[in-house]
Amino acid sequence: MSLTGAVLAGGASRRMGRDKARIEIDGKTLLERNLDVLVPVCDELLVVAREPERYADLAGDRARLVADRFDAGGALAGLHAAVEAAAADACLVLAVDLPSVQPGLLSLIADRVGEADALVPLVAGRFEPLCALYHKACLAPMVRQLERGGDFTILRFYDEVRLLALSEAELRAVDPDLRSFVNVNRPEDLERL
Repeated sequence: MSLTGAVLAGGASRRMGRDKARIEIDGKTLLERNLDVLVPVCDELLVVAREPERYADLAGDRARLVADRFDAGGALAGLHAAVEAAAADACLVLAVDLPSVQPGLLSLIADRVGEADALVPLVAGRFEPLCALYHKACLAPMVRQLERGGDFTILRFYDEVRLLALSEAELRAVDPDLRSFVNVNRPEDLERL
């Protein structure tokens, strides 16, 4: 089954104070790192942002640039844009601020395509919705939530789709320290990394 991979590069980066997608670690930007890790499991790559042309230089020829269709909606609007634009029926989505996503984790998720409408890691009792897989069946619930406005929490549409939570035990089998879910929101997070 084919799979689209998308990096959500948007966001205001208020807490970081600069564009997270362009932060470099070991000579590669966070955006480039996430595109690299998606390549082995995805047939198509997308870079999604409110103003995606800002990332044309980083995406190069390997990723298609996609703009959010909804002005408000934060990460949910980006997630919607990714799934809607995906050529494949399923889209593996990564937030740009997850610089240590492990290839084994993405393979685990990719191998489970077709088992549910949304395959979402569950770590310490909390969903990780921006390192997850979403099927086109999620689009209608996303649109309803975006059009309602007010609450753009991604988890709100989960009760309207077939959801498969990937257990912490499954995740630790491929990523023992759960490094994949360490995000960088503030300068001190980057220093710790």
